[in-house]
Amino acid sequence: MYEDPAYQNLLLKKCVGETSWYQSEVPYNYSDAPKFYSTPLYIITSRNTGSAAEYFAFIGQETKRATILGATTAGAGNPVTMVTIGNFFVYIPICEIKTQEGKSIEAKGVVPDVQLSSDNWLNETIEYIISQKK
Repeated sequence: MYEDPAYQNLLLKKCVGETSWYQSEVPYNYSDAPKFYSTPLYIITSRNTGSAAEYFAFIGQETKRATILGATTAGAGNPVTMVTIGNFFVYIPICEIKTQEGKSIEAKGVVPDVQLSSDNWLNETIEYIISQKK
């Protein structure tokens, strides 16, 4: 998907107890599979998109490699730990992830380039893609 491996250096990470930032893991790594560098990439997101899927969309948008369609993501991409309190539990972030420029999706999400509003996002996305080829 990415001809230039620079996308792998986009995100920095620092966890609880650490004093310095380091390169974060990326949700997509290089492979020897067929290459589609010039094929347009469209990613559909919703308010339920989080974790690595959220960072996958974020990297695609930040590198201008993908068009994001749908709704703003959950804003819940940072690694967490689960703490139980009696019969309840809570997820507490233990790391922070941001771009080299300091941009974070935590509590904000990835805002789509194209907001989808129909009852059938797949058809709406296909119609959007077709309209881009005219």
